Amino acid sequence: MVDIHITAEILKLGKKLAPDRFPKPDPEIAQAWACALNREYPTRLWAEAVYLWATQRVEDKMCTPRDILNAASDTVRRWESNPTDKQELETFRAHRMHAKYQQMLGDAYTPQSVPGAPPQQKELTTQGPDFQALKQRLAKARK
Repeated sequence: MVDIHITAEILKLGKKLAPDRFPKPDPEIAQAWACALNREYPTRLWAEAVYLWATQRVEDKMCTPRDILNAASDTVRRWESNPTDKQELETFRAHRMHAKYQQMLGDAYTPQSVPGAPPQQKELTTQGPDFQALKQRLAKARK
């Protein structure tokens, strides 16, 4: 479910852009739209989806949550082709994934417990036993 405040902003923006094509942004309608939208995207992406619908897809009927979902999907595709927007989308997705794992794991959560977490940077050294063993194996292989 989309946050009710984001949904209210979607409805307000839509009402400003296409007054006769968006429902009145009252709390009851915002709640219904929040349930119907049922996607988690950055707030700016939702706004761009409303702009896309209002400027390029408006028809002779009222806007529905499905119309905005379709516009949001197209906006996601557009963002993924733009390096700056793609980075914002990836950051949002990573933050959301960490929040979900934190909710599931509770006190056992660590950033490393999330699959696909970035590997920890380790300083490379030639003094460790692994490096020395590799060096010896390579020397034997050369003979």
